[in-house]
Amino acid sequence: MADTVSEFYPSAVSFGRRAAEKPVGPQGALTTRLQADLAAAVKSGDGQAKSALRVVVAALQNAEVAGAAVQALGGPEEIAIVKGEVESRRAAAKLYAAGRPEAAARETAEADFLARYLL
Repeated sequence: MADTVSEFYPSAVSFGRRAAEKPVGPQGALTTRLQADLAAAVKSGDGQAKSALRVVVAALQNAEVAGAAVQALGGPEEIAIVKGEVESRRAAAKLYAAGRPEAAARETAEADFLARYLL
């Protein structure tokens, strides 16, 4: 009879080890700023900022790990991702405008909030 989890699930132990050893490149200035602002929004309880920043930070992290190897994003790549999120929110606001004005207002407010990072 097996006494440890690793005897039943040997990949569980090695998975954790591989994840810890994954090299992570240096973060760009925009990513660092977004993460700091997210932490501040969480501490202050600002729901709108927290919601918008979580999605953008996740999109940046997904872009870093996409592909065969982890790659650090540079300024132009970070800006392109944030622009994409702003455009996505503006498009959603247009779709919501007809039937759900409160959702359209929320999406527009998030787009305006994120657009400040593009200046």
